[in-house]
Amino acid sequence: MPNMCQAGADAAPAAASRALESAIGKARRILVSSHVRPDGDAIGSQLAMLHDLRARGKEVRVVDDAPPQAIYRFLEGFPDIRRAPDGLDGPFDLAIALDCQGLDRLGSVAEAFRACPEVANLDHHASNDRFGTIRIVEPDAAATAEVLFRHFSSAGRPVTEAMAKALWAGLASDTGRFLHSNTSASCLETAAALVRAGVSPGEMGNRLYRDFTFPQMRLQSLAASSIRLHLGGRVAILRATEAMERESGARYEELADLVEFPRSIRGVEVAAVLSPLRDGSGTRASLRSNRIFDVDALARPFKGGGHRHAAGCTIESPMDEAEGILVRAIEAAGLPPAGGAP
Repeated sequence: MPNMCQAGADAAPAAASRALESAIGKARRILVSSHVRPDGDAIGSQLAMLHDLRARGKEVRVVDDAPPQAIYRFLEGFPDIRRAPDGLDGPFDLAIALDCQGLDRLGSVAEAFRACPEVANLDHHASNDRFGTIRIVEPDAAATAEVLFRHFSSAGRPVTEAMAKALWAGLASDTGRFLHSNTSASCLETAAALVRAGVSPGEMGNRLYRDFTFPQMRLQSLAASSIRLHLGGRVAILRATEAMERESGARYEELADLVEFPRSIRGVEVAAVLSPLRDGSGTRASLRSNRIFDVDALARPFKGGGHRHAAGCTIESPMDEAEGILVRAIEAAGLPPAGGAP
């Protein structure tokens, strides 16, 4: 078994793409996975890779630690994403991690990766720990979907309409519908190429952001009414509780953008959505920041992570306690004053 943090040398993206193409060519059975609680970038990137690998005649398993968010169910191949341990019927010749900072972030799929002789790591997190024997880690990319598109382009692989839609979902997710500061010229050039490959931005926008059931809208309304402000209005926290789910008839996992409600309040620097873990072991926190506060650094002591302006973690306390713990951690980290630099 290779040393997952040291095997192989960091290479230029083109060389790393060639190495990945060589590994794919040799492999018969391939495992694809992403980080725990996969988001749009994770799901879209996995589906694009699934379509490409199947076009080559490979036997592919896409397996995640948790089920994918239902809003992406319209993407071709969505039903083929399995939840561990289903699908981990190794051995595999190659394992591909997408949008994952480290092996531990694969959750229950990590052991299958450790048992694989060849591991590819495609990601855009600056904090990626460079695990794997093949590494394509590009922090300048807006999303792993963009990293994957660059790989397909470098390798001369055709991007089908189904792949383009999956990549668009990933790109739109990690750029906040192309509104976040990571929406670069390169990102928009990638988006343009996906449109040329068959994506309709209007259709995708309707599917992703205007296709809610009434129970889902009811859940959003109940959750938005729970928002509380802290630290002089610079921190906003929304709760998504099981009681709200029962009252609305919808589940929190069916929604992707609840955090945008507290984030959109004027003067808020840090926003969070808190939701209970199903097993009662703690509270899940989805974190966002608006200016310069680093929520990735905030999440790390809680064994989470992500990006400077978007991250997630789990606090091993009930929701009432978790809210206080989170607010104190934000204050201790040095929240910048309203309207100016720290």
